[in-house]
Amino acid sequence: MSKHKQVKQILIAIDYSGKCSQCFDSKCCQYITEQIETPRSIRHFDVTLWQISHNNIHVFKDSSG
Repeated sequence: MSKHKQVKQILIAIDYSGKCSQCFDSKCCQYITEQIETPRSIRHFDVTLWQISHNNIHVFKDSSG
């Protein structure tokens, strides 16, 4: 007997035309900065790895850390 549960997928349409269509040559919809804390557990390391493993994600180390 399988213990897997059925997951219902819900798709939500998001309309970005109100915000991003007003930005010209802006980084607001393309660029964020976030401090990444040093992982202290396997779980935290796994979450950090998941965050940085998406397409077009780049990680840089600045002078503060």
